[in-house]
Amino acid sequence: MHFLGAVIAEKQDDIYGILAEWSEYADVDEYVKEIRSEIIANGRADDQAYLEDHGNDTDPMHEKFKKAAAGRLALDDEAALKAYAEYRRLNLNEDGDAVFTFNEDSFYDYYEIGEWEGVDALQGITCRELADRYNREDALARTAIGSLCVICKEGWYDGGLWNDTTTATVLNELERNTGRKVWWLNFHD
Repeated sequence: MHFLGAVIAEKQDDIYGILAEWSEYADVDEYVKEIRSEIIANGRADDQAYLEDHGNDTDPMHEKFKKAAAGRLALDDEAALKAYAEYRRLNLNEDGDAVFTFNEDSFYDYYEIGEWEGVDALQGITCRELADRYNREDALARTAIGSLCVICKEGWYDGGLWNDTTTATVLNELERNTGRKVWWLNFHD
């Protein structure tokens, strides 16, 4: 999904450093996402629910999945852990806990500077100018700010794909950063 974002920065080259920590590809230390007992309990609950929901289905695909689910339910804890980890493609640590290195603070997987129809005329203008245009009821500024999903600056962001930033938040940040520039981006997640 593509969504409109803005970065407040002195110059366009600053964007890369500002956004680096919120990338899905940022390096993060390995962390436990799900402990061993949860993997087994959740896996068994999912398999049981599948069998209950599809017990009477005779479709060959459901038959295959029902057989696999019933087989996993019959396993002891050690074998079940291995089966659920393989089925869900989990990486386990020495304790049998699922470990991840995905950046949970991320809100995008890639972005393009510009590349959003209709905001080209606003690219690189100062925060003060954008706020003034908005307050003068400039249609382009109002549409761009109203369509904004995420706004970022050094060490901070608000919004994202599913929880858009608010116009009030954007206007507040424009007022707090009057001399900096606004760079419009096409984010993807």
